[in-house]
Amino acid sequence: MVTVGTCSGSSAAARMSPQDTFLIGAHMSVSGGLSRALERAAAYDFNCVQLFTHSPRVWALTRTTPAACRTFQTVRKAHAMRCVIVHAPYLPNCASVSPALWRRSCGVIARDVRLADALGADYYVMHPGSVRGHTRTDGIARVADALAALCEPQPPALTFLLENTGSGGSLLGGALDDLAEIMAAARQRCPSMKFGMCLDTAHAFGAGYDLRSDTHVARLWRDIRRTVGADALKMIHANDTNAHVGSGRDVHAHIGQGRIGRSGFARLMALPRLRRIPWILETPKDTPESDARNAATLRAIFAETRRRR
Repeated sequence: MVTVGTCSGSSAAARMSPQDTFLIGAHMSVSGGLSRALERAAAYDFNCVQLFTHSPRVWALTRTTPAACRTFQTVRKAHAMRCVIVHAPYLPNCASVSPALWRRSCGVIARDVRLADALGADYYVMHPGSVRGHTRTDGIARVADALAALCEPQPPALTFLLENTGSGGSLLGGALDDLAEIMAAARQRCPSMKFGMCLDTAHAFGAGYDLRSDTHVARLWRDIRRTVGADALKMIHANDTNAHVGSGRDVHAHIGQGRIGRSGFARLMALPRLRRIPWILETPKDTPESDARNAATLRAIFAETRRRR
C-alpha cells in the first residue's frame, strides 16, 4: 500500500484530515493509462480521485503490468494524492440468481480488487446488485459469499465499500440494513477483511431521505449509526439529483442545481464525521468546466459550514 496520503481507516482519516482540510476529488478517466487519472485530478487541485481500472461496460479487464502499478504509485506520491478509490464496473451482479452470471461477476470483481490492491488503492466501491428473480435474503447471502471469496488466498489490504442505492425495483442497498447484513455475513466468513460504506447523496434522496430537511438528515445519520455504524462510513459520492425524493430513480445533476440544492449539502457537511471523509464528484461532465464548477461549489459550502462552527 502507498503510505503517503492514505485515507484508509477511521483513525488514519482523523489524523490526516483535520476539520479545516477538505478531502475532495472526482471520478476521472484513465484514458491514456491509469496514472492519467491522478494527473487529471491534480490539475483540479484535488487531493482524492476515483477511477475505473477499465471500461465499466465490458467484461474483459485490461491487462496491467507490475511496472504500470509501480508508476501509478510513484505518480500518486508526486501529486500527494490523499485517497484513491477504485469503482467496480457496471456489468457484474454478485446478487444474481443465475449461477453463470454470479460466477462470472465474482471472477471479475476478484481480479479487479487484486489490481486495485496492486495500485495501492485505499477503497474499492461496489453496488450490491439486483435480486430480480429471487428474494432479498438470498441476494444478501450471495453478495456475502462473493465478498468472502475475496479472502482467498488472502484478504486485500484495501477496504471494500458497499454503496447505497436509490431503492428502485429489485436493487439491494436502498435500505441500509441490506448493507449491514451483507457486511456482517461476509465478516463471519472473513474476519480479517475490512468493510465499509460509501454514501451516495443522489441515491439517498431517491431512497426517501429528503436531505433538504434537518429532520431527514438526522434520520439518515441515525440509520447509518444503527446499521453499518458511524465508523463504517468512509466516503461520499457527491451528486445532486433531478429525481424526486423517494422516487427510487438515479438522475445525477450538478451540485446545487438539482432537488437537493446547496442547503442539502450544507446540512450533510454540518455532520462532523462527513467533514473528515472524502467527497467524490460523480456529477455530469457536460462541459470542460463541469468538474471545476462543481468542486468550487462544494468547497464554498465546506468553507461556509466551517465558519459557522
